[in-house]
Amino acid sequence: MLSRKEIWVFPAIVSTFMVRATLGNSVTTLDELYDLFDCGSFYNTERPINSDEEWSHAIDQYRAVVGEDASIESCGNGFNVSYEVQQFDGKGRGVVALEDIKMGQIVYKMKNTAVFGDGEMYRQFLFRLDKGFACDVFVHWAYVYEEEDGEIYIGVDLDPGSYMNDADHPLEVKERNVDCSTGMGHATRDISAGEELICSYSDFHEDYGWEEFGLGDTWV
Repeated sequence: MLSRKEIWVFPAIVSTFMVRATLGNSVTTLDELYDLFDCGSFYNTERPINSDEEWSHAIDQYRAVVGEDASIESCGNGFNVSYEVQQFDGKGRGVVALEDIKMGQIVYKMKNTAVFGDGEMYRQFLFRLDKGFACDVFVHWAYVYEEEDGEIYIGVDLDPGSYMNDADHPLEVKERNVDCSTGMGHATRDISAGEELICSYSDFHEDYGWEEFGLGDTWV
């Protein structure tokens, strides 16, 4: 199985994005970015299901910041099964299986994971995105994870895999049916067509680390 480090090559050094140069060092934490992007205004209504073009644009912006060493594959998302993104009352977007899936079958491959070892590059990436998309990235989709050597990184999956909801969602606790602890997410049991695909974010997300990237010590 792939570790998260195996799907990533350390980014090249790039110049600071122009917006960051304009703002100087006045905006650094996630809380400040939340206010700057007016993220609260985007969550008064249902968030859209993003198009393939929007995901591709985000990947292009990631490559522009990280450079030629970025290791996101050039086409297709990571799902290995038929699926549909749907809107769920109270939870927002989620992923539903459109076919029966056998226990142990690969459901999702993490081939579009943007990885950042540097907080400044992560900020540069966010400033290149549409504000609503950027808010979704750092409010809902991005996470800090730790490798076996103790190094920590910021990761975000730039495809519909980010829509998979958490087994410990505050509005609806469910048993996970996809193991997302490695680069190959497999079914933990037989899954029937029509079921929501559920991960446990605790399989990969650390509750600490944002401060190590200069992004504040609290979540937004």
